[in-house]
Amino acid sequence: MNDESWLIFPPYEAFYIESLLTHTVSAMESMEIVSNWIELMVADDVKALELPKPKLFDHLHNIALQAASVSRYLWPSKSGENSIHKKRALKLRQAL
Repeated sequence: MNDESWLIFPPYEAFYIESLLTHTVSAMESMEIVSNWIELMVADDVKALELPKPKLFDHLHNIALQAASVSRYLWPSKSGENSIHKKRALKLRQAL
């Protein structure tokens, strides 16, 4: 199983990509809420006050957390045995 094309067992690759999708969808949902809030603020619309500050910070925090999660899949901090983590990350980046 030294063949680079089998670095990630195909069902596992699908799992990794599905996980990445979950993280990106979550971040995008939060980005949409924050973006709408910014538009309301720029327009000086009082509807901007409907989003409580803790909720706004929750969405900002979620964006940062999801970005960090995606980063860990695509640019791991550990190389693992035989650089397996870095090779797997390269394969995932190529798949995307």
